[in-house]
Amino acid sequence: ACSPNRLVHPRPTAPCLLRWSSTDTDKDKTTGEYMAATFSWIAGKLKPGGLRTGFHCHPGEFNKIGDSTVWDIFFSRANKDVIMQCDLGHMGSAGVDPVVYMNRYPGRAASVHVKPSARKKGGGLVGDSDDDLKWPEIFKACETVGGTEWYIVEYDGGSMEKAQKTIGVLESWGKR
Repeated sequence: ACSPNRLVHPRPTAPCLLRWSSTDTDKDKTTGEYMAATFSWIAGKLKPGGLRTGFHCHPGEFNKIGDSTVWDIFFSRANKDVIMQCDLGHMGSAGVDPVVYMNRYPGRAASVHVKPSARKKGGGLVGDSDDDLKWPEIFKACETVGGTEWYIVEYDGGSMEKAQKTIGVLESWGKR
């Protein structure tokens, strides 16, 4: 087992990106249900080899489809071997609380992308005044209910300097 305080983890995860959107909510819901079943089947095939598959989020996954969201349609139907790759910056940009989703789908946030929310202003740093994510609560959820094994430092279109500064911030918060 890996300590959730490690920034790097040696066990591979087989990533898969999943996105869909249209104005046909019935079709989108059906697609989400189908993809959840497909990913569950894939997860069953990968598990004996020690591999996993999952869904990496972008802000659009939290748009409403009827009375639900893409993320909820998918994860309420996919089996528990299908992991969530929570991109914390994208979740913040979508205006959703990552802690709510880690509690809703416990043990499934195997990896999280640590980057600032771009909701207020793009291009900031994790923990600065433009980043409105509640990092202490997020890390507590990762380490208690989320099942997080990897913290992945990422900057969309950012610089290595920002990534290095974020690693420094994470280390000052006891994450290594």
